[in-house]
Amino acid sequence: MTVPRLFDRNGNAGPTVWADGQIVGGWIQRPDGKNAIEVARGLSSTHQLLLNEAIDQLQLVLGDAMVRPRFPAPVQKDLFARA
Repeated sequence: MTVPRLFDRNGNAGPTVWADGQIVGGWIQRPDGKNAIEVARGLSSTHQLLLNEAIDQLQLVLGDAMVRPRFPAPVQKDLFARA
C-alpha cells in the first residue's frame, strides 16, 4: 500500500495506523464491527504486537458503535470490500 491510498480525492486522510510518529497504514470497521487494517510497510514484531494490542483496545472502546468515514479513502474502500 502506498500512502496516497490513505487520502480521498479531496485530500482528506481516512483513519490511519501510526508507528514511531509515522503513518504506516489505514484501518476501517467491517460490517461485522471488527477492525481491519492494511499496513504500507513491514512492521517489526514489536510494532506488530503493539498494533494488535491497540486494535483489541479500540474494539473495546468502540463496543457496539460503528465508525464509517463519510468519504472513504481508497484503502478504506478496499478493506470494506474484502469484508
